[in-house]
Amino acid sequence: MKLSDLLPQSTSFHLSQLDEDLTLRPITLADEIWLNETFGETGVSEMFSTLNFIEISRVVYRLLDDDSKAKLKKKKVTIYNEDGEESEHEIGGLKLLQLSISGIAEKEAIVGGLLKCLGFTEKMIDDLVDDDQEESKKKDQ
Repeated sequence: MKLSDLLPQSTSFHLSQLDEDLTLRPITLADEIWLNETFGETGVSEMFSTLNFIEISRVVYRLLDDDSKAKLKKKKVTIYNEDGEESEHEIGGLKLLQLSISGIAEKEAIVGGLLKCLGFTEKMIDDLVDDDQEESKKKDQ
């Protein structure tokens, strides 16, 4: 795979907890600089290889378009602790995004969408998955 093969594109995914579709915009040079400064030179590949959703969700939030970020504006949420005590909190932005991602299918859609924003095509993503599965099989033997 060559860098010239990467074609950043926008993509959408659905979050059932919000009953909303959110759209990721294509990555820009400013985003690439932020990724490097925030996660280091090997941080992004490590983030994907370990599926670190704390970091992945930060990148996803940054790449959301403005209409999608507006769907994650602060709102009052009632939370009950382990003792059944009720408290109200204002939650929005990244924290609301993290609270709204539910299940493996949504996580897979987000990771796939993020890879498309970074410029990976469906075929490239499929090839990466196939390579990863082959490597896992070799380790298991």
